[in-house]
Formats: sequence, C-alpha cells, structure tokens
Amino acid sequence: RDYSPAFETRSPRSVRKQVEQGKESNMSGNRSGPESLRSNEIEEEDDMSDIDPNADMWVQMLHQQQLMHRQYQAQQAQADRHHREMMQALLQQRGQPQPEVAQPPPAQRGNPAYREFCRMNPPTFEGQYVPAEASEWLFRMAEMLEDVDGTQAEKVSFATRLFRGAARNWWHGTKEYMMTNAIEMNWENFSRLFMGHYVPESYSFQMGRELGELKQGSSTVAEYTQRFNELIRYSSDVNGVLSEKGKMNKYRYGLRGDIAHAVSLQNIANFADLIQKAYSAEATIDFANKEKQAAYQQRKESGKFKQHLKAKGSPSKGKQTHSPQSPRTCPKCGNYHGGECMKGKGICYFCKQPGHMKSDCPKWKSVGGAEGTTISKGRVYTMEGEKAKGDNSLIAGMCLIG
Repeated sequence: RDYSPAFETRSPRSVRKQVEQGKESNMSGNRSGPESLRSNEIEEEDDMSDIDPNADMWVQMLHQQQLMHRQYQAQQAQADRHHREMMQALLQQRGQPQPEVAQPPPAQRGNPAYREFCRMNPPTFEGQYVPAEASEWLFRMAEMLEDVDGTQAEKVSFATRLFRGAARNWWHGTKEYMMTNAIEMNWENFSRLFMGHYVPESYSFQMGRELGELKQGSSTVAEYTQRFNELIRYSSDVNGVLSEKGKMNKYRYGLRGDIAHAVSLQNIANFADLIQKAYSAEATIDFANKEKQAAYQQRKESGKFKQHLKAKGSPSKGKQTHSPQSPRTCPKCGNYHGGECMKGKGICYFCKQPGHMKSDCPKWKSVGGAEGTTISKGRVYTMEGEKAKGDNSLIAGMCLIG
C-alpha cells in the first residue's frame, strides 16, 4: 500500500476506526506511533470483508476529482507564469529606446501650431457609427491640418484631442496597439485605422459602385464635381490609393458628352487642371448655345412679323391691292365665283335674269363676250378675258407687282 501524504486508499469504516483509535491513544499514551500504525493496518485488513462493494467506485471517483484538481492548479500556475513573463517583456520593451516609432507628443496649449489649429474651430467626434458622418469628420480634419505647420505625430495628436466618449476609448486602445506593434504615428496610418473601424467595407463598396455609375446628365459641372469628390473618398486601386490618372479617368468618363469632347482636345496637367478646363468648356458651350437660341428666336419673331404683314396686306406703289388668299372653288358647280351659286336655278350667270343662258344673254354679247370667260387670279377686282381685250386702258406688256 502507498501511504504517501498525497493520497491514501482507505475505506470510510477504516478511516473512522483510525480516528477513534487516535483519540484513545492520545488519552492513554501507552502505544507508540509505529505500533499504532501497524495495529491500524491489521484492523483494516480484518475489516476488508465488511466493506461495501460500492466503496471502490467512490474511491476511484475521489481519486479522479483530486487528479483533476491538481491538473487545474498546474494549468493555472502555468498561465500565471505566462502572464508574468508577458508583462515583464512589455515593461522591458517600454524601457528600451525605439527611435523608429514616433510617439505623439502631448499637444500643449502653448504650441503655436495647436493654437492655429484651434482658431479653425474644428468639430469634435463622439464616436457614432454613422459612416457618412465619420468619413466627413476625418476629411475635414485632413483639410484643416494641411494648413497647420506641424509634424505628422503632432497632427494626429491635434485631431485625437477632439475625440469624445466612445471615440476617446477607441483611441486609447488603438494608440496602445500602434506603439506595441511599432506602427509609425502618422496621418496615413491613423486614417487607415479610423476608416477601418468606423466605415464598414460594405459601405465603401456601395459608394465605389455609385461612383462608377455617376454621370453629369443635366446637372452642372459644379454639382457633378461636388458629388464626385464625396464618392471618390471610398475608391482605391490595387495599391490601396487611387492614383491621379485613375481619378482623372473616372471624372472625365462621367462628364457630359460635349464637355468631355472639348476637354479631351486639351492638354491636362493634373486633376485640378481637369476640373478647371471642364468649367471653362461648360461656360463656352453654354454661351454658344445661348447665342444660337437667341438667333433662332430672332428669326422666329421676324417670320411672325412678316406673316402678320402678309395677312393684313401691304399696298403697292400705284398698283391694286392683291388678295392674300386664293379664291375657293364652289362645291356645287366646281367653278370660281363670288356670291351665290346660280347652277340649277335657270337664270343667266351674267345678268342674273331668268329665261336665257349666259351664252344667249344680250348683255353678255354687247360687251363682246363670245369665247367664254377667264378669271384673273389673285386680284380683288376681276374681269373677263374678252372684256379685257376690248378695253384699251390696259397696257400690254410686263407688269411688276410688289
């Protein structure tokens, strides 16, 4: 049997007897230690026949529990050692100089660059998870800090002093992460970590897709440029940053056709130059369109005036006034005449008297009518051809009218 202090396989009955015997030995003091232990072994062997059959099972369970407890203590001790080692390594790392990592200096109020930054009235950031607001705050900070004369680490420090609430808690953990992993404290790294936390990748993908489908349409160049700049923040190429050429191609692709054509004929230096040339092309095209529209309106008004004069009729020099409208044919007889149609009434078409036809009319014959009549078109006052031949007042020749 193993009588080590760690574990003893004894039955509950033998343990109880040992306790009672120990009390008796303390009271009597007659038995010595080794003799008492030997006596206990003999009595335990004698009592083996009286042990419950389930006692072995209880002993095994107790043994397993003790074994599991020792294993847990060993694991806990190992975890504690690992934690102490990590803390010691971190303290040693902080104690050693790290020239490659530029830690942000405290932004003191006496710093001229910080005072200049505060005069711009920069907005604070509460840490709200609204992608549009978070990205807008970051880009406003970038624009303001461009005019501040300070190092990269100072600019990060100036911006993070505007954090409130949840944003401040996030920055404490992020700054610790950057220092532990030797990440340089500059604006590019700060912007990347900020966008990764507050602007989901799905939102950036949606904005990039909208940028690819953006067209100027009926909007002005100013409106198109404003929306383009809002969406271009979320666009990048394989290197993570959209190149100047890629930005120019995207912008030119969405311009109106006539403006894009005018811009393509010029030499473009950079993206800012492209925007200025798009403004100039729009102004030139709009001015030309306004001139065309004014000329067309002038021709239209002039045509209406001429039609108005033609409808009223203008007197010619010494000439008779002409009717602006052609005579209409009679729907009953199919001839040109004014007044009431005499067809079918049995009266003379010339003298309007009954009893004879026009060919037998004495009045018609007296004026020399024999070969029929011809109507002079376009005149207010008409006369028959034969009558005109007999009238010596008509001068033969070419007559210019109007």
